[in-house]
Amino acid sequence: MCIWSISKMPEESNTSGIFTFDSILQLDDIPAAIVIIDEELSVINMNRYARDIFQFSTSENLPSLTLLDLIEAQYHSSIREMLKDLKTIDSVLESHLVLNNSDNTSANIRIRKQTENNDNIIYHAVIEIQQAPSIESLGEILGAIIDYSHNGTIVLDSYGKIEYINKRAVEVFDRPANKTIGHMFSEFVPKDQTAFLEQLLGTTPNQDDISSSHHLQIFTPTGDLKTIHLNLEIVRISDGSQKTVVHFLDVTNQERELEALGETESRYRMLVETMNDGLVIDNTDGVLVYTNKAFCEMIGYEQDEIVGKRWTHFTLDMSDEEAEKKHQDRVQGISEHYELQWTGKNGEVVHSVVSAMPIFDLHNEFQGTFAVVTDITKQKNAEETIQFYLDLLSHDITNQLQIIITSAGLLDSELPASYIDDARNDILDASQRCNRLITKVKRASQISSLPNTPIDLVEVIEEKIAVLKRVYNATVHFESPTDSIIIEADNLVGELIWNLFENAARHNPKEKKQIWVYCEIEDDIVNLVIADDGPGISDARKKTVFDKTRRYGGVGLTLVDSMVRKYGGSISVYDRIPDNPSQGAKFVVTLNLIKN
Repeated sequence: MCIWSISKMPEESNTSGIFTFDSILQLDDIPAAIVIIDEELSVINMNRYARDIFQFSTSENLPSLTLLDLIEAQYHSSIREMLKDLKTIDSVLESHLVLNNSDNTSANIRIRKQTENNDNIIYHAVIEIQQAPSIESLGEILGAIIDYSHNGTIVLDSYGKIEYINKRAVEVFDRPANKTIGHMFSEFVPKDQTAFLEQLLGTTPNQDDISSSHHLQIFTPTGDLKTIHLNLEIVRISDGSQKTVVHFLDVTNQERELEALGETESRYRMLVETMNDGLVIDNTDGVLVYTNKAFCEMIGYEQDEIVGKRWTHFTLDMSDEEAEKKHQDRVQGISEHYELQWTGKNGEVVHSVVSAMPIFDLHNEFQGTFAVVTDITKQKNAEETIQFYLDLLSHDITNQLQIIITSAGLLDSELPASYIDDARNDILDASQRCNRLITKVKRASQISSLPNTPIDLVEVIEEKIAVLKRVYNATVHFESPTDSIIIEADNLVGELIWNLFENAARHNPKEKKQIWVYCEIEDDIVNLVIADDGPGISDARKKTVFDKTRRYGGVGLTLVDSMVRKYGGSISVYDRIPDNPSQGAKFVVTLNLIKN
Protein backbone atom coordinates (compact mmCIF):
# COMPACT_ATOMS: atom_id res chain seq x y z
CA MET A 1 0.00 0.00 0.00
CA CYS A 2 1.28 3.51 -0.81
CA ILE A 3 -0.21 6.64 0.91
CA TRP A 4 0.26 10.03 -0.69
CA SER A 5 -0.21 12.99 1.73
CA ILE A 6 -0.88 16.18 -0.25
CA SER A 7 -0.95 19.44 1.74
CA LYS A 8 -2.24 22.90 0.93
CA MET A 9 -0.26 25.37 3.15
CA PRO A 10 -0.68 29.07 4.00
CA GLU A 11 1.93 31.35 2.43
CA GLU A 12 3.48 32.34 5.83
CA SER A 13 3.83 28.77 6.96
CA ASN A 14 6.80 26.57 6.24
CA THR A 15 7.13 22.83 5.84
CA SER A 16 8.74 22.33 9.21
CA GLY A 17 5.73 23.95 10.88
CA ILE A 18 3.47 21.28 9.51
CA PHE A 19 5.61 18.18 9.20
CA THR A 20 8.04 17.81 12.07
CA PHE A 21 11.06 15.53 12.23
CA ASP A 22 9.20 13.34 14.71
CA SER A 23 6.29 12.88 12.28
CA ILE A 24 8.64 11.68 9.57
CA LEU A 25 10.08 9.15 11.99
CA GLN A 26 6.55 7.96 12.68
CA LEU A 27 5.85 7.70 8.98
CA ASP A 28 8.96 5.57 8.53
CA ASP A 29 7.58 3.20 11.16
CA ILE A 30 4.33 2.71 9.25
CA PRO A 31 4.51 -0.38 6.99
CA ALA A 32 3.21 1.58 4.01
CA ALA A 33 4.79 3.90 1.46
CA ILE A 34 4.04 7.54 2.29
CA VAL A 35 4.89 10.59 0.20
CA ILE A 36 4.43 14.19 1.43
CA ILE A 37 3.56 16.81 -1.21
CA ASP A 38 3.21 20.59 -0.93
CA GLU A 39 0.60 22.81 -2.62
CA GLU A 40 2.60 22.96 -5.86
CA LEU A 41 2.75 19.11 -5.87
CA SER A 42 6.48 19.16 -5.08
CA VAL A 43 7.74 16.22 -3.04
CA ILE A 44 8.84 17.32 0.44
CA ASN A 45 9.68 13.92 1.84
CA MET A 46 8.87 10.25 1.57
CA ASN A 47 9.38 7.42 4.00
CA ARG A 48 11.60 4.43 3.42
CA TYR A 49 8.80 2.26 1.98
CA ALA A 50 8.06 4.85 -0.67
CA ARG A 51 11.74 5.28 -1.44
CA ASP A 52 12.01 1.52 -1.95
CA ILE A 53 9.18 1.61 -4.50
CA PHE A 54 10.77 4.45 -6.48
CA GLN A 55 14.35 3.27 -5.78
CA PHE A 56 15.61 6.32 -3.89
CA SER A 57 18.32 5.38 -1.41
CA THR A 58 18.11 8.72 0.45
CA SER A 59 15.95 11.85 0.61
CA GLU A 60 18.61 14.13 -0.88
CA ASN A 61 17.11 14.47 -4.39
CA LEU A 62 13.46 14.65 -3.37
CA PRO A 63 13.02 18.49 -3.59
CA SER A 64 13.51 18.28 -7.35
CA LEU A 65 10.56 15.86 -7.73
CA THR A 66 6.86 16.49 -8.15
CA LEU A 67 3.87 14.24 -7.74
CA LEU A 68 3.58 14.05 -11.51
CA ASP A 69 7.13 12.70 -11.76
CA LEU A 70 6.04 9.64 -9.81
CA ILE A 71 3.17 8.57 -12.10
CA GLU A 72 2.87 7.88 -15.82
CA ALA A 73 2.08 10.96 -17.95
CA GLN A 74 -1.27 9.70 -19.23
CA TYR A 75 -2.67 9.84 -15.67
CA HIS A 76 -1.60 13.44 -14.87
CA SER A 77 -4.84 15.05 -16.02
CA SER A 78 -7.01 12.61 -14.06
CA ILE A 79 -5.07 13.32 -10.85
CA ARG A 80 -5.48 17.07 -11.34
CA GLU A 81 -9.24 16.62 -11.93
CA MET A 82 -9.60 14.52 -8.78
CA LEU A 83 -7.88 17.17 -6.63
CA LYS A 84 -9.99 19.89 -8.23
CA ASP A 85 -13.21 18.01 -7.49
CA LEU A 86 -12.21 17.32 -3.89
CA LYS A 87 -11.97 21.05 -3.19
CA THR A 88 -15.76 21.32 -3.49
CA ILE A 89 -16.98 17.92 -2.30
CA ASP A 90 -16.49 15.84 0.81
CA SER A 91 -16.04 12.38 -0.58
CA VAL A 92 -13.51 9.71 -1.55
CA LEU A 93 -12.54 9.51 -5.22
CA GLU A 94 -10.95 6.47 -6.82
CA SER A 95 -8.98 5.92 -10.02
CA HIS A 96 -6.50 3.54 -11.64
CA LEU A 97 -2.95 4.58 -12.59
CA VAL A 98 0.52 3.26 -13.36
CA LEU A 99 3.48 4.33 -11.23
CA ASN A 100 6.53 5.78 -12.96
CA ASN A 101 8.96 3.31 -11.39
CA SER A 102 11.21 0.65 -12.90
CA ASP A 103 8.38 -1.91 -12.91
CA ASN A 104 5.64 0.44 -14.17
CA THR A 105 3.53 -0.90 -11.34
CA SER A 106 -0.26 -0.85 -11.79
CA ALA A 107 -2.14 0.59 -8.82
CA ASN A 108 -5.52 1.88 -7.63
CA ILE A 109 -5.65 5.32 -5.95
CA ARG A 110 -8.28 6.52 -3.45
CA ILE A 111 -8.10 10.22 -2.45
CA ARG A 112 -9.94 11.92 0.40
CA LYS A 113 -9.83 15.45 1.87
CA GLN A 114 -9.18 16.33 5.52
CA THR A 115 -9.36 19.78 7.12
CA GLU A 116 -7.12 20.19 10.16
CA ASN A 117 -7.67 22.44 13.22
CA ASN A 118 -5.51 25.21 11.75
CA ASP A 119 -7.65 25.16 8.58
CA ASN A 120 -4.91 23.54 6.56
CA ILE A 121 -6.33 21.15 3.96
CA ILE A 122 -4.73 17.71 3.65
CA TYR A 123 -5.38 15.32 0.77
CA HIS A 124 -4.71 11.64 1.56
CA ALA A 125 -4.24 9.34 -1.42
CA VAL A 126 -4.14 5.59 -0.75
CA ILE A 127 -2.40 3.60 -3.49
CA GLU A 128 -3.12 -0.12 -3.64
CA ILE A 129 -0.53 -1.82 -5.81
CA GLN A 130 -2.12 -4.49 -7.98
CA GLN A 131 -0.56 -7.90 -7.76
CA ALA A 132 -0.77 -10.78 -10.26
CA PRO A 133 -3.26 -13.46 -9.23
CA SER A 134 -1.65 -15.83 -6.74
CA ILE A 135 -1.63 -19.59 -7.01
CA GLU A 136 -4.49 -19.58 -4.50
CA SER A 137 -6.45 -17.15 -6.67
CA LEU A 138 -5.84 -19.34 -9.70
CA GLY A 139 -7.02 -22.30 -7.68
CA GLU A 140 -10.24 -20.46 -6.90
CA ILE A 141 -10.76 -19.73 -10.59
CA LEU A 142 -10.20 -23.32 -11.63
CA GLY A 143 -12.27 -24.48 -8.67
CA ALA A 144 -15.16 -22.31 -9.86
CA ILE A 145 -14.89 -23.84 -13.33
CA ILE A 146 -15.15 -27.33 -11.85
CA ASP A 147 -17.86 -26.40 -9.34
CA TYR A 148 -20.15 -25.07 -12.06
CA SER A 149 -19.31 -27.74 -14.61
CA HIS A 150 -22.06 -29.81 -16.22
CA ASN A 151 -20.17 -32.84 -14.92
CA GLY A 152 -20.55 -34.08 -11.37
CA THR A 153 -17.28 -34.35 -9.45
CA ILE A 154 -16.59 -36.03 -6.12
CA VAL A 155 -13.29 -36.72 -4.32
CA LEU A 156 -12.87 -39.88 -2.22
CA ASP A 157 -10.20 -40.70 0.36
CA SER A 158 -8.30 -43.98 0.28
CA TYR A 159 -11.21 -45.73 2.07
CA GLY A 160 -13.89 -44.55 -0.34
CA LYS A 161 -15.26 -41.79 1.90
CA ILE A 162 -16.53 -38.63 0.17
CA GLU A 163 -14.37 -35.56 0.95
CA TYR A 164 -15.66 -33.16 -1.74
CA ILE A 165 -18.74 -32.89 -3.92
CA ASN A 166 -19.44 -30.15 -6.49
CA LYS A 167 -22.77 -28.42 -7.12
CA ARG A 168 -23.73 -30.61 -10.08
CA ALA A 169 -23.07 -33.77 -8.05
CA VAL A 170 -25.26 -32.40 -5.23
CA GLU A 171 -28.09 -32.01 -7.75
CA VAL A 172 -27.65 -35.56 -9.08
CA PHE A 173 -27.44 -37.14 -5.62
CA ASP A 174 -30.48 -35.06 -4.62
CA ARG A 175 -28.91 -34.51 -1.20
CA PRO A 176 -27.24 -31.43 0.33
CA ALA A 177 -23.45 -31.53 0.61
CA ASN A 178 -23.56 -32.07 4.41
CA LYS A 179 -25.56 -35.27 3.82
CA THR A 180 -22.90 -36.74 1.52
CA ILE A 181 -19.51 -35.45 2.71
CA GLY A 182 -18.12 -37.83 5.31
CA HIS A 183 -20.24 -40.74 4.04
CA MET A 184 -18.97 -43.77 2.13
CA PHE A 185 -19.67 -43.61 -1.59
CA SER A 186 -21.00 -47.17 -1.39
CA GLU A 187 -23.87 -45.97 0.86
CA PHE A 188 -25.53 -44.42 -2.19
CA VAL A 189 -25.07 -47.42 -4.51
CA PRO A 190 -27.45 -50.40 -4.76
CA LYS A 191 -26.18 -53.45 -2.89
CA ASP A 192 -25.87 -55.51 -6.06
CA GLN A 193 -23.32 -52.96 -7.38
CA THR A 194 -21.23 -52.32 -4.25
CA ALA A 195 -18.82 -55.16 -5.07
CA PHE A 196 -18.28 -53.68 -8.52
CA LEU A 197 -17.69 -50.24 -6.97
CA GLU A 198 -15.20 -51.64 -4.47
CA GLN A 199 -13.41 -53.36 -7.33
CA LEU A 200 -13.23 -50.06 -9.22
CA LEU A 201 -11.90 -48.15 -6.22
CA GLY A 202 -9.26 -50.81 -5.66
CA THR A 203 -8.02 -50.60 -9.26
CA THR A 204 -4.71 -48.77 -9.80
CA PRO A 205 -3.75 -46.92 -12.99
CA ASN A 206 -1.38 -49.78 -13.90
CA GLN A 207 -4.14 -52.38 -13.99
CA ASP A 208 -5.80 -52.79 -17.37
CA ASP A 209 -8.40 -55.39 -16.49
CA ILE A 210 -11.09 -52.72 -15.91
CA SER A 211 -11.85 -49.99 -18.42
CA SER A 212 -11.56 -46.35 -17.37
CA SER A 213 -15.23 -45.52 -18.13
CA HIS A 214 -18.11 -47.17 -16.34
CA HIS A 215 -21.85 -47.14 -15.76
CA LEU A 216 -23.11 -47.18 -12.19
CA GLN A 217 -26.42 -46.58 -10.47
CA ILE A 218 -27.07 -44.46 -7.37
CA PHE A 219 -30.33 -44.06 -5.46
CA THR A 220 -31.96 -40.83 -4.28
CA PRO A 221 -33.67 -40.25 -0.90
CA THR A 222 -36.98 -41.15 -2.56
CA GLY A 223 -35.61 -44.52 -3.68
CA ASP A 224 -35.37 -43.63 -7.38
CA LEU A 225 -32.36 -44.96 -9.26
CA LYS A 226 -30.18 -42.72 -11.40
CA THR A 227 -27.59 -43.97 -13.90
CA ILE A 228 -24.29 -42.15 -14.02
CA HIS A 229 -21.46 -42.52 -16.54
CA LEU A 230 -18.24 -42.09 -14.57
CA ASN A 231 -14.48 -41.93 -14.97
CA LEU A 232 -12.01 -42.62 -12.19
CA GLU A 233 -8.60 -41.08 -11.67
CA ILE A 234 -6.18 -42.08 -8.91
CA VAL A 235 -4.18 -39.14 -7.48
CA ARG A 236 -1.35 -39.33 -4.97
CA ILE A 237 -0.77 -36.07 -3.09
CA SER A 238 2.37 -34.75 -1.45
CA ASP A 239 1.79 -36.36 1.94
CA GLY A 240 1.68 -39.79 0.28
CA SER A 241 -2.06 -40.35 0.69
CA GLN A 242 -4.24 -41.51 -2.19
CA LYS A 243 -7.35 -39.74 -3.47
CA THR A 244 -9.82 -40.94 -6.08
CA VAL A 245 -11.38 -38.27 -8.29
CA VAL A 246 -14.69 -39.35 -9.83
CA HIS A 247 -16.09 -37.37 -12.76
CA PHE A 248 -19.56 -38.38 -13.90
CA LEU A 249 -22.55 -37.46 -16.01
CA ASP A 250 -26.15 -38.13 -15.13
CA VAL A 251 -27.22 -40.25 -18.11
CA THR A 252 -30.50 -41.45 -16.63
CA ASN A 253 -32.62 -39.84 -19.35
CA GLN A 254 -30.27 -40.99 -22.09
CA GLU A 255 -30.33 -44.52 -20.74
CA ARG A 256 -34.10 -44.50 -20.75
CA GLU A 257 -34.13 -43.27 -24.34
CA LEU A 258 -31.62 -45.92 -25.37
CA GLU A 259 -33.65 -48.61 -23.69
CA ALA A 260 -36.73 -47.39 -25.55
CA LEU A 261 -34.76 -47.61 -28.83
CA GLY A 262 -33.31 -51.02 -27.95
CA GLU A 263 -29.70 -49.75 -27.57
CA THR A 264 -27.48 -51.27 -24.89
CA GLU A 265 -24.80 -48.74 -24.04
CA SER A 266 -23.90 -45.06 -24.12
CA ARG A 267 -20.58 -43.68 -22.96
CA TYR A 268 -19.55 -40.06 -22.70
CA ARG A 269 -16.34 -38.41 -21.67
CA MET A 270 -16.39 -34.67 -21.10
CA LEU A 271 -13.49 -33.80 -18.82
CA VAL A 272 -11.50 -30.60 -18.82
CA GLU A 273 -8.27 -32.61 -18.79
CA THR A 274 -9.16 -34.32 -22.09
CA MET A 275 -11.04 -31.57 -23.91
CA ASN A 276 -10.06 -31.18 -27.55
CA ASP A 277 -10.11 -27.40 -27.48
CA GLY A 278 -7.42 -25.30 -25.91
CA LEU A 279 -8.13 -23.51 -22.62
CA VAL A 280 -6.02 -20.55 -21.47
CA ILE A 281 -6.28 -18.10 -18.56
CA ASP A 282 -4.46 -14.79 -18.25
CA ASN A 283 -4.24 -12.18 -15.50
CA THR A 284 -4.99 -8.46 -15.53
CA ASP A 285 -1.72 -7.75 -17.35
CA GLY A 286 -2.41 -10.26 -20.13
CA VAL A 287 0.17 -12.72 -18.75
CA LEU A 288 -0.84 -16.37 -19.15
CA VAL A 289 -1.21 -18.18 -15.82
CA TYR A 290 -2.76 -21.44 -17.07
CA THR A 291 -2.98 -23.45 -20.27
CA ASN A 292 -4.26 -26.95 -20.85
CA LYS A 293 -2.55 -29.76 -22.75
CA ALA A 294 -4.63 -29.25 -25.90
CA PHE A 295 -3.44 -25.64 -26.31
CA CYS A 296 0.19 -26.66 -25.75
CA GLU A 297 -0.11 -29.30 -28.47
CA MET A 298 -1.90 -26.82 -30.72
CA ILE A 299 1.05 -24.38 -30.89
CA GLY A 300 3.83 -26.87 -30.13
CA TYR A 301 5.14 -25.48 -26.84
CA GLU A 302 5.54 -27.07 -23.41
CA GLN A 303 3.38 -25.61 -20.65
CA ASP A 304 6.34 -24.01 -18.85
CA GLU A 305 7.29 -22.25 -22.10
CA ILE A 306 3.85 -20.60 -22.24
CA VAL A 307 2.92 -19.76 -18.65
CA GLY A 308 4.46 -16.48 -17.54
CA LYS A 309 4.42 -14.86 -20.98
CA ARG A 310 1.87 -12.46 -22.45
CA TRP A 311 -0.62 -14.18 -24.72
CA THR A 312 0.21 -11.73 -27.51
CA HIS A 313 3.75 -13.19 -27.56
CA PHE A 314 2.35 -16.24 -29.40
CA THR A 315 0.03 -14.42 -31.83
CA LEU A 316 0.66 -13.42 -35.43
CA ASP A 317 0.38 -9.72 -36.28
CA MET A 318 -1.60 -8.75 -33.15
CA SER A 319 -0.89 -5.07 -32.63
CA ASP A 320 -0.63 -3.48 -29.19
CA GLU A 321 -3.68 -1.34 -30.00
CA GLU A 322 -5.81 -4.39 -30.87
CA ALA A 323 -4.67 -6.24 -27.75
CA GLU A 324 -5.44 -3.23 -25.55
CA LYS A 325 -8.92 -2.89 -27.10
CA LYS A 326 -9.70 -6.54 -26.29
CA HIS A 327 -8.32 -6.08 -22.76
CA GLN A 328 -10.58 -3.06 -22.16
CA ASP A 329 -13.60 -5.02 -23.46
CA ARG A 330 -12.87 -7.78 -20.93
CA VAL A 331 -12.46 -5.23 -18.10
CA GLN A 332 -15.92 -3.89 -19.01
CA GLY A 333 -17.38 -7.39 -18.81
CA ILE A 334 -17.73 -7.96 -22.56
CA SER A 335 -17.28 -11.53 -23.86
CA GLU A 336 -16.23 -12.06 -27.46
CA HIS A 337 -15.82 -14.66 -30.21
CA TYR A 338 -13.21 -13.87 -32.84
CA GLU A 339 -10.69 -15.46 -35.18
CA LEU A 340 -7.01 -15.29 -34.22
CA GLN A 341 -3.78 -16.56 -35.76
CA TRP A 342 -1.04 -18.03 -33.56
CA THR A 343 2.58 -18.71 -34.46
CA GLY A 344 3.57 -22.27 -33.61
CA LYS A 345 6.98 -23.20 -32.26
CA ASN A 346 7.90 -24.64 -35.65
CA GLY A 347 6.96 -21.36 -37.36
CA GLU A 348 3.68 -22.59 -38.81
CA VAL A 349 0.55 -20.45 -38.56
CA VAL A 350 -2.28 -21.89 -36.44
CA HIS A 351 -5.75 -20.53 -37.25
CA SER A 352 -8.25 -20.52 -34.39
CA VAL A 353 -11.56 -19.25 -33.10
CA VAL A 354 -11.24 -17.74 -29.62
CA SER A 355 -14.17 -17.56 -27.20
CA ALA A 356 -13.00 -15.15 -24.50
CA MET A 357 -14.83 -14.14 -21.35
CA PRO A 358 -13.77 -12.01 -18.35
CA ILE A 359 -13.17 -13.29 -14.81
CA PHE A 360 -14.36 -11.19 -11.84
CA ASP A 361 -13.87 -11.90 -8.14
CA LEU A 362 -16.53 -11.68 -5.43
CA HIS A 363 -15.95 -7.92 -5.20
CA ASN A 364 -16.56 -7.54 -8.95
CA GLU A 365 -12.88 -6.76 -9.49
CA PHE A 366 -11.48 -7.82 -12.85
CA GLN A 367 -9.03 -10.72 -12.44
CA GLY A 368 -8.25 -11.67 -16.03
CA THR A 369 -9.66 -13.63 -18.96
CA PHE A 370 -10.20 -17.27 -19.71
CA ALA A 371 -10.65 -18.35 -23.28
CA VAL A 372 -11.49 -21.51 -25.21
CA VAL A 373 -9.33 -21.78 -28.33
CA THR A 374 -10.61 -23.94 -31.20
CA ASP A 375 -8.13 -24.95 -33.90
CA ILE A 376 -9.59 -24.30 -37.38
CA THR A 377 -6.32 -24.60 -39.32
CA LYS A 378 -7.58 -27.56 -41.38
CA GLN A 379 -10.75 -25.69 -42.32
CA LYS A 380 -8.73 -22.61 -43.28
CA ASN A 381 -6.31 -24.69 -45.34
CA ALA A 382 -9.24 -26.39 -47.04
CA GLU A 383 -10.80 -23.01 -47.87
CA GLU A 384 -7.50 -21.79 -49.30
CA THR A 385 -7.12 -24.99 -51.34
CA ILE A 386 -10.64 -24.71 -52.76
CA GLN A 387 -10.04 -21.07 -53.66
CA PHE A 388 -6.73 -22.02 -55.25
CA TYR A 389 -8.37 -24.62 -57.49
CA LEU A 390 -11.13 -22.18 -58.43
CA ASP A 391 -8.54 -19.58 -59.39
CA LEU A 392 -6.67 -22.24 -61.33
CA LEU A 393 -9.76 -23.16 -63.33
CA SER A 394 -10.93 -19.59 -63.85
CA HIS A 395 -7.51 -18.17 -64.74
CA ASP A 396 -4.75 -20.57 -65.77
CA ILE A 397 -6.73 -23.22 -67.63
CA THR A 398 -9.14 -20.65 -69.06
CA ASN A 399 -6.20 -18.72 -70.50
CA GLN A 400 -4.81 -21.83 -72.17
CA LEU A 401 -8.22 -22.74 -73.58
CA GLN A 402 -8.53 -19.24 -75.01
CA ILE A 403 -5.18 -19.72 -76.77
CA ILE A 404 -6.40 -23.04 -78.20
CA ILE A 405 -9.68 -21.53 -79.42
CA THR A 406 -7.97 -18.50 -80.97
CA SER A 407 -5.24 -20.57 -82.65
CA ALA A 408 -7.74 -23.14 -83.92
CA GLY A 409 -9.60 -20.35 -85.66
CA LEU A 410 -6.48 -19.51 -87.65
CA LEU A 411 -6.02 -23.01 -89.06
CA ASP A 412 -8.77 -22.57 -91.66
CA SER A 413 -7.80 -19.04 -92.62
CA GLU A 414 -5.78 -18.09 -95.69
CA LEU A 415 -2.62 -17.11 -93.86
CA PRO A 416 1.03 -17.82 -94.65
CA ALA A 417 2.22 -21.32 -93.78
CA SER A 418 4.46 -19.96 -91.01
CA TYR A 419 1.42 -18.45 -89.25
CA ILE A 420 -0.43 -21.77 -89.50
CA ASP A 421 2.60 -23.60 -88.04
CA ASP A 422 2.77 -21.12 -85.16
CA ALA A 423 -0.92 -21.63 -84.48
CA ARG A 424 -0.45 -25.42 -84.38
CA ASN A 425 2.50 -25.03 -82.00
CA ASP A 426 0.47 -22.69 -79.78
CA ILE A 427 -2.36 -25.23 -79.64
CA LEU A 428 0.07 -28.03 -78.76
CA ASP A 429 1.86 -25.93 -76.14
CA ALA A 430 -1.41 -24.78 -74.53
CA SER A 431 -2.72 -28.35 -74.49
CA GLN A 432 0.46 -29.56 -72.80
CA ARG A 433 0.22 -26.77 -70.23
CA CYS A 434 -3.37 -27.78 -69.44
CA ASN A 435 -2.28 -31.41 -69.13
CA ARG A 436 0.54 -30.49 -66.73
CA LEU A 437 -1.83 -28.38 -64.62
CA ILE A 438 -4.41 -31.15 -64.45
CA THR A 439 -1.72 -33.73 -63.57
CA LYS A 440 -0.43 -31.59 -60.71
CA VAL A 441 -3.93 -31.01 -59.38
CA LYS A 442 -4.55 -34.77 -59.46
CA ARG A 443 -1.33 -35.30 -57.55
CA ALA A 444 -2.40 -32.71 -54.99
CA SER A 445 -5.70 -34.50 -54.46
CA GLN A 446 -3.83 -37.75 -53.64
CA ILE A 447 -1.55 -36.26 -50.98
CA SER A 448 -3.79 -36.67 -47.95
CA SER A 449 -4.81 -40.25 -48.78
CA LEU A 450 -1.30 -41.75 -49.03
CA PRO A 451 0.35 -43.05 -45.83
CA ASN A 452 3.88 -42.00 -44.93
CA THR A 453 6.46 -44.78 -45.37
CA PRO A 454 10.28 -45.06 -45.36
CA ILE A 455 11.66 -43.65 -48.63
CA ASP A 456 15.28 -43.61 -49.88
CA LEU A 457 15.78 -39.92 -50.69
CA VAL A 458 19.07 -40.44 -52.59
CA GLU A 459 17.46 -43.01 -54.89
CA VAL A 460 14.57 -40.67 -55.73
CA ILE A 461 16.92 -37.71 -56.34
CA GLU A 462 19.14 -39.70 -58.72
CA GLU A 463 16.06 -40.91 -60.65
CA LYS A 464 14.74 -37.35 -61.12
CA ILE A 465 18.20 -35.98 -62.01
CA ALA A 466 18.35 -38.41 -64.93
CA VAL A 467 14.98 -37.13 -66.21
CA LEU A 468 16.06 -33.51 -65.68
CA LYS A 469 19.20 -33.95 -67.77
CA ARG A 470 17.24 -35.63 -70.56
CA VAL A 471 14.36 -33.13 -70.71
CA TYR A 472 16.16 -29.83 -70.07
CA ASN A 473 19.77 -30.73 -70.95
CA ALA A 474 20.85 -29.22 -67.60
CA THR A 475 24.15 -29.76 -65.84
CA VAL A 476 23.42 -31.13 -62.35
CA HIS A 477 25.96 -31.21 -59.49
CA PHE A 478 24.83 -33.69 -56.83
CA GLU A 479 26.47 -34.37 -53.44
CA SER A 480 25.26 -36.65 -50.66
CA PRO A 481 27.04 -37.59 -47.41
CA THR A 482 25.85 -41.22 -47.73
CA ASP A 483 24.64 -43.56 -50.44
CA SER A 484 21.25 -43.93 -48.76
CA ILE A 485 19.15 -41.46 -46.73
CA ILE A 486 15.87 -42.89 -45.42
CA ILE A 487 13.16 -40.27 -44.82
CA GLU A 488 9.52 -40.27 -43.70
CA ALA A 489 7.47 -39.50 -46.83
CA ASP A 490 5.19 -41.25 -49.34
CA ASN A 491 5.33 -42.43 -52.93
CA LEU A 492 4.70 -38.90 -54.24
CA VAL A 493 7.93 -37.48 -52.84
CA GLY A 494 9.36 -37.79 -56.36
CA GLU A 495 6.75 -35.24 -57.50
CA LEU A 496 8.00 -32.84 -54.82
CA ILE A 497 11.60 -33.12 -56.02
CA TRP A 498 10.63 -32.98 -59.71
CA ASN A 499 8.58 -29.81 -59.22
CA LEU A 500 11.60 -28.11 -57.63
CA PHE A 501 13.89 -29.38 -60.41
CA GLU A 502 11.43 -28.28 -63.10
CA ASN A 503 11.01 -24.88 -61.43
CA ALA A 504 14.79 -24.42 -61.48
CA ALA A 505 15.12 -25.43 -65.16
CA ARG A 506 12.01 -24.07 -66.88
CA HIS A 507 12.46 -20.52 -65.57
CA ASN A 508 16.17 -20.41 -66.45
CA PRO A 509 16.65 -18.70 -69.88
CA LYS A 510 20.31 -19.73 -70.15
CA GLU A 511 21.23 -22.25 -72.80
CA LYS A 512 23.61 -24.01 -70.39
CA LYS A 513 21.61 -24.40 -67.20
CA GLN A 514 23.30 -25.42 -63.96
CA ILE A 515 21.61 -26.93 -60.91
CA TRP A 516 23.24 -27.85 -57.59
CA VAL A 517 21.71 -30.53 -55.38
CA TYR A 518 23.09 -31.63 -52.00
CA CYS A 519 21.93 -33.12 -48.71
CA GLU A 520 22.90 -32.04 -45.19
CA ILE A 521 22.13 -34.34 -42.23
CA GLU A 522 21.54 -32.76 -38.82
CA ASP A 523 20.52 -35.07 -35.97
CA ASP A 524 17.10 -36.47 -36.95
CA ILE A 525 16.48 -34.28 -40.02
CA VAL A 526 17.95 -33.85 -43.50
CA ASN A 527 18.10 -30.60 -45.44
CA LEU A 528 17.65 -31.09 -49.18
CA VAL A 529 19.16 -28.07 -50.98
CA ILE A 530 18.35 -27.30 -54.63
CA ALA A 531 19.98 -24.23 -56.17
CA ASP A 532 20.15 -22.85 -59.74
CA ASP A 533 21.85 -20.10 -61.75
CA GLY A 534 18.58 -18.71 -63.14
CA PRO A 535 17.15 -15.20 -62.77
CA GLY A 536 16.43 -15.74 -59.04
CA ILE A 537 13.54 -14.55 -56.87
CA SER A 538 13.27 -11.02 -55.47
CA ASP A 539 13.15 -10.50 -51.71
CA ALA A 540 9.54 -9.28 -51.96
CA ARG A 541 8.40 -12.45 -53.75
CA LYS A 542 10.28 -14.76 -51.43
CA LYS A 543 7.76 -13.83 -48.71
CA THR A 544 4.77 -14.91 -50.81
CA VAL A 545 6.17 -17.57 -53.12
CA PHE A 546 4.15 -20.30 -51.32
CA ASP A 547 1.02 -18.16 -50.80
CA LYS A 548 -1.92 -19.93 -52.44
CA THR A 549 -3.84 -16.69 -52.76
CA ARG A 550 -1.13 -15.08 -54.91
CA ARG A 551 0.31 -18.13 -56.67
CA TYR A 552 3.59 -16.40 -57.53
CA GLY A 553 5.23 -19.80 -57.35
CA GLY A 554 2.70 -21.47 -59.64
CA VAL A 555 0.90 -24.76 -59.09
CA GLY A 556 4.16 -26.68 -58.69
CA LEU A 557 5.42 -24.79 -55.66
CA THR A 558 1.96 -24.82 -54.10
CA LEU A 559 1.97 -28.61 -54.44
CA VAL A 560 5.48 -28.76 -52.96
CA ASP A 561 4.45 -26.70 -49.93
CA SER A 562 1.44 -28.93 -49.25
CA MET A 563 3.54 -32.10 -49.53
CA VAL A 564 6.30 -30.83 -47.25
CA ARG A 565 3.77 -29.88 -44.54
CA LYS A 566 2.14 -33.31 -44.88
CA TYR A 567 5.54 -34.92 -44.23
CA GLY A 568 5.98 -32.79 -41.11
CA GLY A 569 8.80 -30.77 -42.66
CA SER A 570 9.36 -27.22 -43.85
CA ILE A 571 10.56 -25.34 -46.94
CA SER A 572 12.34 -22.01 -47.34
CA VAL A 573 13.77 -20.02 -50.26
CA TYR A 574 17.00 -18.01 -50.30
CA ASP A 575 19.46 -16.45 -52.74
CA ARG A 576 21.99 -18.93 -54.14
CA ILE A 577 24.59 -16.25 -53.50
CA PRO A 578 23.56 -14.30 -50.35
CA ASP A 579 22.21 -10.79 -51.00
CA ASN A 580 22.41 -11.29 -54.77
CA PRO A 581 18.97 -12.45 -56.01
CA SER A 582 19.88 -12.17 -59.71
CA GLN A 583 22.42 -15.00 -59.39
CA GLY A 584 19.78 -17.67 -58.84
CA ALA A 585 17.52 -19.13 -56.15
CA LYS A 586 18.12 -21.76 -53.46
CA PHE A 587 15.31 -23.89 -51.98
CA VAL A 588 15.90 -25.74 -48.70
CA VAL A 589 13.51 -28.57 -47.84
CA THR A 590 13.72 -30.01 -44.30
CA LEU A 591 12.47 -33.60 -43.95
CA ASN A 592 12.38 -36.08 -41.05
CA LEU A 593 14.86 -38.95 -41.03
CA ILE A 594 13.96 -42.53 -40.13
CA LYS A 595 16.93 -43.89 -38.19
CA ASN A 596 18.04 -47.54 -38.24
